[in-house]
Amino acid sequence: MNKICYLCNEPILPDQKISGDHVYPKGIMKREQPKVKGFDYAGKVDSHENCNNEFGPERFVKKALQLIHVFFDPKCFNTFQHKKEEDIRIFAIISECLKDFTKSELKYFKMIDVTNEEYNKWREPEYLRQHEAVDPYKLTYNPVLSVLAKSSASFLIKRYKLSPLQKSWRILALINESDDINTDLDDYFGETKPLDIGVTAYVRLYENNEDYFIVYKYEKLFVYFFFAFKEGQDYINQIKNIFDDQEAFLFQSDKLINLINYDWLSNRI
Repeated sequence: MNKICYLCNEPILPDQKISGDHVYPKGIMKREQPKVKGFDYAGKVDSHENCNNEFGPERFVKKALQLIHVFFDPKCFNTFQHKKEEDIRIFAIISECLKDFTKSELKYFKMIDVTNEEYNKWREPEYLRQHEAVDPYKLTYNPVLSVLAKSSASFLIKRYKLSPLQKSWRILALINESDDINTDLDDYFGETKPLDIGVTAYVRLYENNEDYFIVYKYEKLFVYFFFAFKEGQDYINQIKNIFDDQEAFLFQSDKLINLINYDWLSNRI
């Protein structure tokens, strides 16, 4: 019997190469080895090599996570409305908050380095219009939520024996940050080993015994995923109401492969 690719739900045929996709993405791992005493090794799940590779360079997700930290720190950025042009808004990040970003990483996130540029030059509309207008939140939130949602789904498949052949994946996602890097959720989820330095994935079966609640703690950042398998909207609304002061985003599809380039921020609920 052929194995099933958990991303596209199609069989992995004998002439196709099986790719063991790491449940916890290696691209965002800080330590060198996935199997180290004291850390949880989440293992791998089966996928087509092509499907696995479609998610692109995950090393940029690590940087996207760093940028989201910046977005939660009002000392690191500011936004400005251009005085002359109503359609131009500037999202300015203090260079000290991006110390370890390379030129290629700045380019990937479409950031313009004006550290050595004269203020009178880069504030002009002609200078700004030479560059693509982007939404910095979409450039960071979308890949982070897709990669960690994929990771969370594979965690359920590997650890909780959930079938990859779901009729529908409905994943509610939220992001917030704690003031204390030592904050943990062991009281609610039970004692949990870290996946990486500063990274823990908390998993719990929800009270209806069908849905799952998964939280990724990445340093001070918390990324929440609620996997709604029970029919209807009641439990999704229940979780949303718990976080009633925060934006929530919803992914709905019969295949996890559709997380690729998914626009979470255009699917707020």
